[in-house]
Amino acid sequence: MAKRRRRNEEIASWAGESGSKPDRQGKNGVKQGLLTEGKGVPLAVAISGANTHDIRLLEETLDSIVIFRPPPTPESPRNLCLDAGYTGSSQAVEQRGYIPHIRPRGEEKAEI
Repeated sequence: MAKRRRRNEEIASWAGESGSKPDRQGKNGVKQGLLTEGKGVPLAVAISGANTHDIRLLEETLDSIVIFRPPPTPESPRNLCLDAGYTGSSQAVEQRGYIPHIRPRGEEKAEI
């Protein structure tokens, strides 16, 4: 026998079955952070839960570099290119010896 559809007045009690705000509960899956050098060779990988904020994953990725890298010099500084989602992470990037290059929102659309 087919289940009947819930009526509008039943929806309010239906929401209580899964918590107050079902859309704010933890996400399933994983999020991967990958740091590569200019030619695409991987330098670091970090994996965390899908509900981890991107800036925390960035810090974890930068801290997990597995190869030795010489310290930056004025002739060869370490640059890190990020999109607008990482606005506000400049301090964390600079503490790790990188020069942040964060594109402002809408700049990519203007180029296309």
